[in-house]
Amino acid sequence: MPSPIALTAELIEAFSATFLSPMYDTPVRIPDFHRECWQLYCTEARQASIAAPRGHAKSTALTHAYGLATVLFRAQKYVVVVGSTEELAIGHLGNIAKELRDNDDLKLEFGIKCFITDSKTDIIVKCTDGYEFRLIAKGAGQRMRGLLWNGIRPGLILCDDLEDDEDE
Repeated sequence: MPSPIALTAELIEAFSATFLSPMYDTPVRIPDFHRECWQLYCTEARQASIAAPRGHAKSTALTHAYGLATVLFRAQKYVVVVGSTEELAIGHLGNIAKELRDNDDLKLEFGIKCFITDSKTDIIVKCTDGYEFRLIAKGAGQRMRGLLWNGIRPGLILCDDLEDDEDE
């Protein structure tokens, strides 16, 4: 089974440009902002956060592209996607699952074999070489203490859209 690959901003950019951008409705050049975010996320920092106004494609670059890269390059096996509500987190997880289900180039290159679990809040994917990874969706108020899968705890928690939308 291949070893995990150390993630870099350059690797995530190449991954995104090769496998993800062609699937977008209106792909655009990857902005410097995304490179800076990926560079921060690829450091040894145990916690990192990004804030920017709406329209900066933070969810696309960080939850979607970075989240996929971490599991496909085997940097993490167990990822939690957290939204301000469970429904928002489910939407992000649904986009990731759709990519893993429908992107034939990505499936072929990374050896995606099947979904062991495929629900709106939980996916477990098996690759042709036996490697498995899991992503789950949780709302910000939901319990996360004690999460365990195959003897491991989540190695990455991606928080997205945690701001309070009531003021808008």
